Amino acid sequence: MIAAVTETLTGILVENSTLIRNVEIDLNHPETRQDVRPAISLYLYKLTKSNHNLEQDHHRQLDTEGYIVDWYDLSFVIIPWDWTVLGQWQLLSEVLKSLIPYQLIAQDKLAPELRGFGDLPLQIATSVPDTIRWEKAWGSSFPPALYITIQTPFVAARLKP
Repeated sequence: MIAAVTETLTGILVENSTLIRNVEIDLNHPETRQDVRPAISLYLYKLTKSNHNLEQDHHRQLDTEGYIVDWYDLSFVIIPWDWTVLGQWQLLSEVLKSLIPYQLIAQDKLAPELRGFGDLPLQIATSVPDTIRWEKAWGSSFPPALYITIQTPFVAARLKP
């Protein structure tokens, strides 16, 4: 499902911006980038058991096909790369503009593996709670970035044949 979420995110980003469509979307750890060619780092930095939608009993549910579904939060950092700071800000603005309409990603925008579980919530943040830890890992202050979290279903088991 992680690959399906990544496919969904990259699809949304390139669909809604001609600027992003013309740059590389890099899935590697942002620290490994060696150049400043225009690019977007889309890096999964945290995977946690979901605690959202408690009222909907989304944590572990039995779907109509007899599958037990567990829900996890996939957290990504999105960092723009460009030759200039102004170029980075332009890319970051395009990313934000592309994602804002998708605070609830409709099933028709999801990768096929994610369909059938309903629309998926997307949270957008501009900072992570533990910024100091991030800066220590980088050895300097972290570049401007967006942090997004998507609640994602994972099929845990099938009860009925």
